Amino acid sequence: IAEKKHKLQRGTWFFAGDKENSIVPFTPDITNKLEETYSNGNFVFYRVSEKPPRDVVLLGYGGFKQIRRTEKANPKGRDVFRGWDGKVCQYYQGYPYPPHQQTFGIHLDILMKHPLNCGHDTPLIFKNCIKILMELGPKSDGIFRESASKKMLDNVRKSWDTGHVPDEMISDINVVAGILKEFVRDLPVCLTVNEYFDCWLDIGRITDKNILIQNLKTMLKKLPKTNFLMLKDLFLLFETIKKAESVTRMDDTNLAICWSLNLFRELTENTQNLNNKLEILRKLTISMINLRENIF
Repeated sequence: IAEKKHKLQRGTWFFAGDKENSIVPFTPDITNKLEETYSNGNFVFYRVSEKPPRDVVLLGYGGFKQIRRTEKANPKGRDVFRGWDGKVCQYYQGYPYPPHQQTFGIHLDILMKHPLNCGHDTPLIFKNCIKILMELGPKSDGIFRESASKKMLDNVRKSWDTGHVPDEMISDINVVAGILKEFVRDLPVCLTVNEYFDCWLDIGRITDKNILIQNLKTMLKKLPKTNFLMLKDLFLLFETIKKAESVTRMDDTNLAICWSLNLFRELTENTQNLNNKLEILRKLTISMINLRENIF
């Protein structure tokens, strides 16, 4: 692969260069072949060259993994990225991020620069899910507890990760609920911000209602705006579903069991006193549902 610069175009493919944080475009010929293979959406190996270094690109569900090289300098391969419309790839903590790519597993501050999210205060996928669930969730038995089809969830994820808003998502309320949970769960930094985990635990131990409300309000104000707005929408949804408990069979305890681990996450995994932590987080989630009007 020659590290020759080419004009950036829609669907341009890049590979990691030798310098730190550098990316290099493939030749237009190879880019066209990769784009054609990528559009099929299947798991395939694509051999860029039949001669050494026998580069192979692993393409997956709406994505890309690595370019395998036989050269000794890169025995584990190089990352491969896909650009869009002449946009220069952005970097987050040393990792290139194509602006028009993934929806799942992306930091919120980067995700909000995605064209689908322009003009919105929360990610479009989140906003769409909340809108549907606010309308249909209170009418659904076992919402968030019933599992959706894995095949349907994968198809919807693939659509969002390739820049398309899937029409089929609204056909099954459990798919919408499942996508919302997966989206929130897959955020690299959780909505309550990992580094504040111990602070949330301390707040969860407070027994006085007024002090609890004040501490929750203070803590929520520390969060980035997008995180705060998403939590505000989520807890309004939880409260709405809880009020329809006679239909949904989901009370605050059920909702806390389904959601607490998606909302709170430690900075580094620590299994010490795990059961005690889980119980505190569930109770804290229950308190936030019941105190929603006071804290948001």
